[in-house]
Amino acid sequence: MFLGLPTVSLPIVKLFDTPFLFTVPAYQRAYSWTTREAGQLLEDLVIAAGLDDQETAAPDYFLGTIILLDPEADAPGLPDFTHPRVYEVVDGQQRMVTLSILAGVLRDRDDEDAIDDASEDGDRACANQLDRMVAASTIGTDRPLRLGRIVLRDGEQAFLHSHVVCRGPRPPLPDSEACTEATSIRIVQQHLAGEIEALTRAERRKLARYLMNWCHVVVIISRDIDRAHRLFTVLNERGKPLERKDIIKAEVLRSVPADGSALALAHWDRAHSVLGYEFEVFLAHLRLIHGLQRLPIISGVRMLVRQHGSQRFLEEQLSPLADAFHQVRTFPQRAESGVQPELTAALVALNRLGKADWVPAAILAMADYRHAPDRASQLMVEIERFATLLRLLCYGAGKRQRRFGPVIEAIRAGTPDVLGSSVWEITRDEQRTIAHHLKDLHRRNPAMAKLLLMRVEDELVGRPLRIDPSELTVEHVLPLRPAPSSEWRRQFTDTETRALCQASLGNLALVTARQNDRAKNKDFDEKLPIYREMEAGAPTLISNSDILNATGWLADDIRAREDCLFAVISRVWRLDLAGVSAPAKVLT
Repeated sequence: MFLGLPTVSLPIVKLFDTPFLFTVPAYQRAYSWTTREAGQLLEDLVIAAGLDDQETAAPDYFLGTIILLDPEADAPGLPDFTHPRVYEVVDGQQRMVTLSILAGVLRDRDDEDAIDDASEDGDRACANQLDRMVAASTIGTDRPLRLGRIVLRDGEQAFLHSHVVCRGPRPPLPDSEACTEATSIRIVQQHLAGEIEALTRAERRKLARYLMNWCHVVVIISRDIDRAHRLFTVLNERGKPLERKDIIKAEVLRSVPADGSALALAHWDRAHSVLGYEFEVFLAHLRLIHGLQRLPIISGVRMLVRQHGSQRFLEEQLSPLADAFHQVRTFPQRAESGVQPELTAALVALNRLGKADWVPAAILAMADYRHAPDRASQLMVEIERFATLLRLLCYGAGKRQRRFGPVIEAIRAGTPDVLGSSVWEITRDEQRTIAHHLKDLHRRNPAMAKLLLMRVEDELVGRPLRIDPSELTVEHVLPLRPAPSSEWRRQFTDTETRALCQASLGNLALVTARQNDRAKNKDFDEKLPIYREMEAGAPTLISNSDILNATGWLADDIRAREDCLFAVISRVWRLDLAGVSAPAKVLT
């Protein structure tokens, strides 16, 4: 007799609590989410929690189904919720690890807030609740105390324990981006920490409470691995869920007159064929282009259809803007004669950024390209500048989207003087903030530090660097942790001076992962031959010339290279960075 599958709907705060302790079995793949998936999850949570706009807050957020295996269950039905048990994660590992990392980041930031204001008890209470999600205070099994709510493989678990589970002082992050078992966890943690840092204290607390109490999953518990595997197969491989684009397509085509249905279908199918898996992403951008960010995608597109009528919507909105979106994504890869180099450079740089805030503006600019290429090129240069500066300000996704709102509106309205409009303004205070962030950009946002150096290389060479950002890493020439007996310690005896030099943009070199791994904490004369080695497919970078031509690497060398990099940054993005590098009396 089939006794049923124990199934329960749980808020996240209950999932990561007694009696649930989790382990990832050996047959599971390693944690593999990137900043794209983890960043999208965080953006979705920020929107659902109403951080950008309270009117768009969702009453709850469903995070899908989790399949757990409980091979030691002695009876059917739900587990005893009073005693801890260890469950194997069959489906849901990527989401669960990402949620653990996010909870740890929010907890650590709440701890800092509580220290800054000892009278504030709310941060401490929230941090303690987040901590219980990350780590089990008692286990009740043969597992060591506080190994974490979820236990991964050896290499991943060591990093998760030291940099996520542990609370308070912890070892510094590895300075090498070379591949390790925990690379994905480290990169996602750094990305989420940067995004959380951009939120206000109140926003962080609101997000934490929403995550814990209003985000939920459906948990299915199986007693044997075969049944668990069949469940996984059914949920992940069989059947095709009805997507938002399918719902919208049905509604749009249903309202088209019979004599125009063939042409309407052709417009829709062509757009879908051109964009492929990015078609739904495009529909989200289409909603933002028309200032309907407060509405969900389906409701937003429905409103556009009502405003324009189905036929005009397909001919004047969907079709041309889908083509423009495709061009934005693929233009940098096409070598076309007569194309303004500024346009190509801006689009290459924008696509490296990867986020969505700049895309609606870029779609509108590219839609103008055929009949006004000069204006389109100038607009794209401004969009790239604005998008880059917002990231150097370390603004979160929601704030960046809000800042792009007036830009999108001005371009869509065809404002004649849009290039000279105040919508692009970066205030003096914001310029000072950017200058401050540039002093230790790699610590604040390692990914942005790499992209900034790549963009400087573009300018020095006079054309975009044709290499995937994932193929390059950032190496600290003066290491973050030089050996006690190293030459570095004798050259940089003052701790404050050494720390400033280590963080300086002038101390960062773009190298391959293999070079990074080999150079690590070596002395400068040992690093130079490694930097100079040519690797297959890796170009020699002009931005590294000052390093490669140096006979030593002292504070003056770092400052001189920083000044050169700042000069390029100031010119490209029209910033006033004069005098923002560390004082000479400190660096010398």
